[in-house]
Amino acid sequence: LIGQVATETGVRTPVLRLWEHRGLLHPIRQHGTGYRLYDPQEQRVAHLIAVLRRGNFAFDIIEAVIDTLRTSGSRTRALAELARRDEQVDQQSRLRLAGSAALHDYLAAHH
Repeated sequence: LIGQVATETGVRTPVLRLWEHRGLLHPIRQHGTGYRLYDPQEQRVAHLIAVLRRGNFAFDIIEAVIDTLRTSGSRTRALAELARRDEQVDQQSRLRLAGSAALHDYLAAHH
């Protein structure tokens, strides 16, 4: 149940509902009660999302990793997707730093 998964992952139940709303989690609904039930695979996905969020990964990166994991079933491919995204972030950061340095140099020269 959602409360158990929340406790195990260290997040509150509204967070799990948000992740479900974003399409990251796919719990099944118990007939009659409508309670969310998380099978072992969804529990692992919830744990993975929690770990990535604690690492400040953006939802689009998490979504790509989860999608890769779900479609391929390969942890190696999911890790490769995460590494690819890390490289993209690193490259963007370097470009921003270079732009900031160029702006600083320009402003210092024209002051």
